[in-house]
Amino acid sequence: MRDAYFACFHAFSSVLLNEGKTFKKHKEVRSMLHRDFIRYHFPGGIADLKKGKLG
Repeated sequence: MRDAYFACFHAFSSVLLNEGKTFKKHKEVRSMLHRDFIRYHFPGGIADLKKGKLG
């Protein structure tokens, strides 16, 4: 699980670097992922928590 986490962290960090953004903390990368990609591509959310289904 740890290796998968770091693989995702470095993969997304490279996407951000391609856009000219760099971060040193994992928290900052997670926040940017949510703010710029999850909310942008899924403005209504990706899960319907009341129904327990992915949107």
